[in-house]
Amino acid sequence: MALAWGVQDCALNAFQFAICGFQFEQMTTAFAVYYLFKSVTGFACIFMESLLLTKEAYLIYFCCVAAFGITAWTIFLSCFKLKANYLDKVDDNMTKA
Repeated sequence: MALAWGVQDCALNAFQFAICGFQFEQMTTAFAVYYLFKSVTGFACIFMESLLLTKEAYLIYFCCVAAFGITAWTIFLSCFKLKANYLDKVDDNMTKA
């Protein structure tokens, strides 16, 4: 279980760093907002977890976090347009010629 969480955490951090590093013009601002949001969210989640006293409360919390994660990924995939990289542009130009 710990290995699965570690792999997932590593993959998610690599993806987030790639988004911050390559998708925004101002990398400093993107990383500053990322770390601020990550720290505040981490504090809020740990605080809420400390209030859980029963298995039912933990199950409700887990379901809410899962629903939030699915919603966040859905919004990201449907609304955020990724920049095309140089090789994508070259491939498009080659196929049109």
